[in-house]
Parts: sequence; structure tokens; C-alpha cells
Amino acid sequence: MKIRWSVLLGIVLLGLVLAGCSDRPSNTADEQPDSTPVEETVVDASPEEAAPREESAVETEIAAGGLEDPSSAEIVATANGVPVYRDEYESAKSAIVNQNAMTYAQLGMDYGALLEGGDGRLRELSIEAEAMYRVFGVVLAEAEADARGILPTNDTIDTLFEAQYAQILDAQRMTEAELDAYLVSQGSSLEEFKVLGREAVTWQLTIDALAEDLTATIEISEQDLQRYLDEHIDEYATPEEVRASHIHFGTTDTHLSDYLASHEDEYAEADTGELPAIDDVRDELVAAIRAEAEAALAKIRGGASFDDLASARMDTDAISLGWFAETSLGETFDAAAFTLDIGEVSDLVETEIGYHIIRLDDRRQAHTPKLDEVIDDVRLALDEQIRSEQLEAFMANAYDTAQFEIHLPLLDAVWGQQMNPDGTIGKLERLVEEGLPGEPYLGYVLAAMYELRIEELSGEKLLLEAEEDPAEEVAQQIAELDRQISQDIERAIAAYELALQAVGDDPAIQAKLDSLEEQLGDGKDEPEEAQGDGD
Repeated sequence: MKIRWSVLLGIVLLGLVLAGCSDRPSNTADEQPDSTPVEETVVDASPEEAAPREESAVETEIAAGGLEDPSSAEIVATANGVPVYRDEYESAKSAIVNQNAMTYAQLGMDYGALLEGGDGRLRELSIEAEAMYRVFGVVLAEAEADARGILPTNDTIDTLFEAQYAQILDAQRMTEAELDAYLVSQGSSLEEFKVLGREAVTWQLTIDALAEDLTATIEISEQDLQRYLDEHIDEYATPEEVRASHIHFGTTDTHLSDYLASHEDEYAEADTGELPAIDDVRDELVAAIRAEAEAALAKIRGGASFDDLASARMDTDAISLGWFAETSLGETFDAAAFTLDIGEVSDLVETEIGYHIIRLDDRRQAHTPKLDEVIDDVRLALDEQIRSEQLEAFMANAYDTAQFEIHLPLLDAVWGQQMNPDGTIGKLERLVEEGLPGEPYLGYVLAAMYELRIEELSGEKLLLEAEEDPAEEVAQQIAELDRQISQDIERAIAAYELALQAVGDDPAIQAKLDSLEEQLGDGKDEPEEAQGDGD
């Protein structure tokens, strides 16, 4: 059995853990989807699987009856004759959906709603294409790793997994018992999570080894290092920086509210004892806070300790701003800080959040390093870049030369849309003629492909119409494009009508139909007007 299935499933399990901990921080991110009809998805060719080795823990678990063996499941595709099972394809798809859902949840949006309706089916097809692309990459990388004999040892795998497992628990602020309970609530288990996690680590080690093996004969000269440093000098040069401390007298609404509450005797209504609204006394409060700031500055000028005054007013951690080239406090604050001499205290500085007294604690000048100062860092960075480029080139070539077969009819139809849009339309038209159960939005997908072609043809027409002295041949080309555009509009209308028949009343589809019928009407009006002018 190939372990790539377990790796992809492991990614889904990890996604469930992160998604379930909505009150804990997560670093998961993904691309924002759009409503553009599906095109062949170009993703990072970094597959998510490892080469086969001695019987894995997952295989042992399968033998014991704990997990289902995907080798008996449906084959949905092949890459160079190697089967891709539905379980691993669905796992890759679920991983992408989970990642997108977490990203949208952080924005307070429901990702599931974006997968509804015709546009939702197009988005889902894009996800399916990306999932299949990833699984194909797994197969190709697995085959190469197997051929090269790059297999991490079990001891290495266990060591890395334990380190990463500890990081997961720490990042999610969970105990092992809490993780176990959560996984059980999701229909999984801690044991299964660990089994699948080790397989994911196997892939991580294998792909690293593959990258190293691909670049084993590459030598980096000092000239190469210098060239890299010159091209990335901004990453190594440091601007002028200062280290400063400040005393802050805040004037935001929060600060004003706190000040008002702490001076209740001065501002409370004599009759009711109620405090006035901040807006009613804002100017008065700001003036009082400024007066406190000026008084503190006068004490410092008179010899009082800056640190003592700062500590009396602020949390100790907020006094020092550390080293910075610029702050989030604005240009006025930064300009004041950079004009000071070391040990000097500024005049009162006003920003959007209040008044500040700044003391400059230290300064270091801008520095552009020579190669010998950063040679180790540059060598490491260049080595990583070369390895990444070589791995990317290898995977790109592997994709280009591989033979893929997809047994899912709709996904197979749209797979090559970017390279061969006419071929995609032809396949979709045949699916419509033959019928495809379980795909009520098949007509919608076909109509979307027609609309893409209409957009392309319209662009060609605009370029021809922009020619200053069009020849007779150009006029004929424009007429032919008009014919093709009208024909595709009619076909798109028919396809959208087919979708309406399948899904019932749908305002979004109806709106597209109305728009296309209006375009078709406008196109048919033009010849009639021209003919009338000729009469």
C-alpha cells in the first residue's frame, strides 16, 4: 500500500484540530477564491507524500482492522499508470476546503455559503482540480524518491514527529488529553492522529532529501554569493535605528474615560452626581492631560528622574520602545526621536493617541554589510533558493512529461481548460448530450465556459477594431468574430436554461440569462440599423 493516502488524511485531521480550536491562534492561510469560472489550477508543486518504505504504522493498523485499505476503493485517476484512489483524492480536497473555511472563519465569513449554487459548483471544481494536481504531485515525487532510494529512518521520523507534535500542543494550548477528547468528538482518535502524523513527517523528510539529492553536484562560488548579496542587499542592510523610552499621556476615548472616572469629584454634576459625556468635556479633559504632561516635563528639566516619573505613570513594559527605524506612532514621533542626542529628553510630542516625552537611549548607524560579514547567512539562503528552484524545475518537468488519466467525467472535462478551452467545451457538450447524473449545474458550467470564450473573442474583436486603417480582410475577421460571439451567446443561453430546468428557480442564473439575451438583442439590432441607414 502507498502511504500517500495516510499523509493526505493526516492533513485533514490536523485541519480539524485547528478548525475546532477557534479560540486559539492559527497560522493557516489560503488563497481567496473568486467567482471566475474554473481554470486549470496551478499550485505549489510541493506534494504531500513520501516514498514507500518498510511496512508503515498505517499498514499495520490496516492489517489489524483499524483503518480501511484504500487499495480496495475506487480508482479515480492514474498518473503514469499509478492509481489514485478516491480516499486520497477526497482527503486532499477536504484539506483545501478546511483551510479555506478556517481563513474565511477568521474574517467572520461562512465559506460553505460560497460553495452553493452555480458559482459555488465552479469554485468546487477549482478545488477539485487543485486537489487532483496535488495528489498527482505526490505520485510523481513518490516515484522519484523510490527510484533514488531516499528513505528516512524510523528513528529520524520519530524524533521529528515528537518535536512537531509538541509544537502543535503548545501552539493550540492543549494537553494531550484535550487533543484526544477533541479527536474522539470528531470521529477520530489520538492514536490515528499520531500514526498519520508520522507519515506526514516521512514525506517532509523525503522531500527535503529529494531536494538535497537534486542539488548534490551544485557548487556555489564566491562570485555566486556576491551576486546573491547584491540582488538581496535590502534584506541584509540595516537602516539607522534608535533605542528610546517614553512617557505617554493618552488622549484616546479610553484614556479620557479613565481620566474622567479618576477625577469624579471635579467633573460630577453637583445635583445628580453623574459624570458628563466625554464629548461634552473633551477639550477640557485634553487640556488637563496636557497640563499634566507639561508638569512632568518641567520636573524632568528640573532634575527629576525620567524613569521614576515613567514608572509612576505607566506599566514598566510600555516605557521602553526598544530598537526601531520607525514606529507605529507616526512621523511626528519618529522625527522627534531621531533628532535627539543620546540621553537627551524631547519637548512634548503630540500624536494621535496623546502626548509623549521621549528620551533617546542609544543609536546605531545604518550599515550595508560586506560579503565576509554575512557570508554564512548568504550561503544558507542561496543554497535554499537553489534547492527550491531545482525541486520546482524537477516537479514542473515531471508534470509536463507525465501521462494523467482522470476518471471523474466533469473534472476530466475542465482539467485542461486553460490550455485547451475549445477541447473543454467539446467534452462538456458531450456530457450534456449523454447526461451526467448527480450534476445539476452541468449546464451552468458549460455556460460559464462559453462566457469565457465570448470574453476572449470580444477581446480579439476590440484589438482589430482599434487598427487605424483596417484592410478588407480585417473587416471580414471582425464579421466572423461577431458571428462566433453571437453563436456562443445563444449556446450559453441554452446552457443556462438547461441549468434552470435542473435546479429550478434560481435568481442568479436568471440574471445571467437576462444579461445574455440583452447582449444578443443588441448584437442583432446593429445590422438592422445599418440596413436602414443604407435605404
